[in-house]
Amino acid sequence: MPGVPHKGWWCIGLKDLKGLFGICEMCETQSIRYVHYMEHPDYPDVLGAGSVCAGHMEGDYAAPQQREKQAISLAARRSRWMNTKWRQSAKGNPYLNRSGFNIVLYPSGRHWAFRIERRNSGQSWRRAGYATIDDAKLAAFERFTKLQQ
Repeated sequence: MPGVPHKGWWCIGLKDLKGLFGICEMCETQSIRYVHYMEHPDYPDVLGAGSVCAGHMEGDYAAPQQREKQAISLAARRSRWMNTKWRQSAKGNPYLNRSGFNIVLYPSGRHWAFRIERRNSGQSWRRAGYATIDDAKLAAFERFTKLQQ
């Protein structure tokens, strides 16, 4: 399309549509599963592109594939996390010890909460207000993943 730059873009995010449910907004023909959200300083809108177009847009053909591999890996880790058998603490709360962290899920009123503690320093993070234990598990996974980076 006229007025749409073809080079000089950068990726600001990635979304997995869990199937070929999207259409690349750059070429407007390719069905896509992973949407690479691309931004350009001379274009007002963010475009959702497939990996081939995203590679052309940012001038790095390996970067979109690497982002998709990371997304696939993260989804697999999230699935394993949800299927992990959690141990039970003396207080009856589910917990895991992973990579130097202690992760505990516990009831908080009518909701669920989690606490993540760095075992060598005692530094901890808490969040509450999750409707189900699975919601608390997912939230703990997201926070734990960020803490590991």
